[in-house]
Amino acid sequence: MKNKGLPKVEKFMERGAHFVQCSDDETLGNLIDLVNNSFEPILVYQDEGFKGLISIQNTFYHSRMPYLSKAINQVSAGTIYRQDRITKAVKEMVDYGWYRIPVFDQKKQIVGQLTAAGILKVLMANETFHNLIMLRTPIKKAILVPNEASIKEAFQALADKKNNYAFLIDKESHFRGVVSKKSLLKAFNQKAGLRLEAIPGWKGFVGEKIDRADYPLQQFVEQKIYETSGTERENKERLVTGLVNSGAHYVAVLNEENYPTGILELRDLLETVLVRDKTGPLPLQLRGFEEVRIAELRTTEVWIASLYEHISKSEKISQIALSKKEDKNFKGKVNAYEIMLKIDLYSGKMYIAHSLSRKLLKGIREVIDEIKKQASRD
Repeated sequence: MKNKGLPKVEKFMERGAHFVQCSDDETLGNLIDLVNNSFEPILVYQDEGFKGLISIQNTFYHSRMPYLSKAINQVSAGTIYRQDRITKAVKEMVDYGWYRIPVFDQKKQIVGQLTAAGILKVLMANETFHNLIMLRTPIKKAILVPNEASIKEAFQALADKKNNYAFLIDKESHFRGVVSKKSLLKAFNQKAGLRLEAIPGWKGFVGEKIDRADYPLQQFVEQKIYETSGTERENKERLVTGLVNSGAHYVAVLNEENYPTGILELRDLLETVLVRDKTGPLPLQLRGFEEVRIAELRTTEVWIASLYEHISKSEKISQIALSKKEDKNFKGKVNAYEIMLKIDLYSGKMYIAHSLSRKLLKGIREVIDEIKKQASRD
């Protein structure tokens, strides 16, 4: 079935569109103090009007630009219009590290905004996309730094990583806070007189004369922290929905001992949107899989995707339903898994298979193989 792509930007537009603006001759050293976070663009204007957007992430984290560089020389992104596909907007958000961007009309006047959370709320109202997010979005490993670490050590820990945050832990391995790339970068602006070039592996401002990279991290700890405790599987649903609805940019995963085990950022969810639009969603419904480990869910999705492609060569699939029931003993231990796989076709035809297995993945593999046999006989 041909993938029609995701809807247009106008379906996701929100009111309210105040963004930091600057003139074309503003310097980078002054811009860093104008923004509250690194997840929004700076809009650059000349006398004749709007010229483009500056990415904080790309300009300050991934380049080596003197702080006296002019803003007009750092414009790096295009303009999103209300008639563009939302995929184009999401790709720019991922590429440039944005969670909020302006939407323009043909006269390059701002008519609204897009937010990462707003886009995800609309898309996740669809059950198929919701399931895709749960299956494909990974919980990244937390980057840990000692509570008594210096600015320099935190920068080195974050260098060349996709993570925007590092977690502080004390000597007892307890979670004590979070520092972000943005909060650390403010320590290295011109006014603070700090020198980034003293830190191997990190790119940013050059030319400052004073090196204060050994300053302690405590003054840069983030105050607003959204966190949750427990295992990845127990919290996956709560992590994703909590992140989207909280207004936060990330969630920290802590175990029962208050130790950071992982992090989920809005960027991770946006990347899944791009994967979905490229490959198309599986019309898959899962029942009874709430407590299944993420690794097993991903394996299941790969197998189902392969089956989907196999059958789609000759038939159009309207729905795939995979269900699991557990036969437990009096101690609560699983004796066997009862697996059922049902595939409905647009032609009205249906394939169905059952399996009873002591191992979950073995049972899923058995019903998939049986469906393949049924499809091959037709």
